[in-house]
Amino acid sequence: MNPQDAPGTAEPLDQMPGILIPPRPNLGPEPFEKSSRVDAWPVAAAVAFVGIVLWLVLRRRARRIAGMTTAQPASGDTPADALHALADSVRAQLVLRFGDPWRARTTEQIAESAAVAEALGPESFHKLIEFLQAVDVVKYSGQEHGDSDAIRAEWSDWAAHFVTEAAGARSAITGK
Repeated sequence: MNPQDAPGTAEPLDQMPGILIPPRPNLGPEPFEKSSRVDAWPVAAAVAFVGIVLWLVLRRRARRIAGMTTAQPASGDTPADALHALADSVRAQLVLRFGDPWRARTTEQIAESAAVAEALGPESFHKLIEFLQAVDVVKYSGQEHGDSDAIRAEWSDWAAHFVTEAAGARSAITGK
């Protein structure tokens, strides 16, 4: 039974001493104030992500630029050393274009590769293999070859062209 409905009470309950009545309706606790400051961790994560991406792009670009060495040998080298420098610059372009595993490939393995033949075209591929075989003859003959100067003169223009052509040949889709 409700005390307000009690018979014989003419006075309302809220005016009776010692009785407390909560306000109606009870709204509950006050909500927390929303802060207007931005949390720092999402901003820090975004800055770190952009920094990492920028670092990767710059590292890749530096590696690509470092590999674009000129195919011309230093002036004081022997003809055999100059020919080796030409071969190193040509092989560096193969590594840049096809990836690090190509650094350890032999001339025979390169000659068997269908991927290189398709990417370079039949004429450039054939010239590449001829060049690498000529360098191998000079490199592994064990003696100072009289033909190394003639071989260098014959192949230096082709190697310079190959290096500049290979450096500029990138896929429009992947950028490699």
